Amino acid sequence: MKKLLFLLSLFVASANASIVTYTDKAAWIAATGTTSLYDFNSDASGSFTSKNFGDFNAALVNQSGSYMPTITNGELRLQAWNQASVLELTFNSSLSAFGFDWRNTDTSYDKIELNILGETFVFGPSRSSGFFGLTSTVLFNSLGLSDSAGNGGALSYAYLDNFRYGDSVSAVPVPAALFLFAPALLGFLGFRRKAKA
Repeated sequence: MKKLLFLLSLFVASANASIVTYTDKAAWIAATGTTSLYDFNSDASGSFTSKNFGDFNAALVNQSGSYMPTITNGELRLQAWNQASVLELTFNSSLSAFGFDWRNTDTSYDKIELNILGETFVFGPSRSSGFFGLTSTVLFNSLGLSDSAGNGGALSYAYLDNFRYGDSVSAVPVPAALFLFAPALLGFLGFRRKAKA
């Protein structure tokens, strides 16, 4: 019985959040299917500490100095005085996928940091641009964007655009899988015990 409980605990542990990251937009789109798009083109230019974008809210946490996120030329611009400042995005519904275009004009080698489901991803080398996306087997509704720690100081600037998000990535159906897995495991252990006798 102890073996059975141990094997079941291993199975449940392996069904926890699995995050896959993408830098290829086409591959991310293929993995996610239908997603919503928010492009910031209809937003008025200006800085904010908290703003409602319809499907999600954005709020500056631990503001440091006078630097705030800004909408400029149809993009969301981040500048963090230090890594303690975080732009927290909270979505109205649960998601399994999030992606966006980015460009980093920082000259001091600071990078962009994304925090989600207790994991941290650092990307966006200075003076370059690209795409960053992720999928998760566990649904989420919030994430944080900031400056990576230990670089050249303030992130100046990171531009984010074309937020894509959705919940079409299939999550691991843990309860249903357990109902199928547990009887099979019991049968297997019973068969082994009978074979040994």
